[in-house]
Amino acid sequence: MKRIGPLLLVVLIGSLPSAGRAWDLADVAGRWTLRKATPGPCVLGFSGAPAIPHGRVSAMGFCPPIFLGLPRWQLEIGRVVISGRNGRRLAELAVGHTWAELAVGRDRLVGQTAAGEPVLLER
Repeated sequence: MKRIGPLLLVVLIGSLPSAGRAWDLADVAGRWTLRKATPGPCVLGFSGAPAIPHGRVSAMGFCPPIFLGLPRWQLEIGRVVISGRNGRRLAELAVGHTWAELAVGRDRLVGQTAAGEPVLLER
């Protein structure tokens, strides 16, 4: 069996469908609705612009405490990572983990908090 060299591997990964690559999440900025079981709406505003892969999260409505206090968001290897002012990770979100989830589109982010609670954000 022939081994694939590192350069060829980079070329192959670069040619994968764009749905799973980090820069496709460049339009994270904007308002997202948190879907949760508790009563009352929660809207999270992600600051930034399409070309900027980081910013702040502002919570509006009845949001979980982890989203209060203007946490930061940033893109890391195809994921949106939300962290507190001290740098501790609060939640990790992605467009999806399987090709079926990726087909949903960029209007939905799924993931979980550091405590293991599921998180679903929709535009």
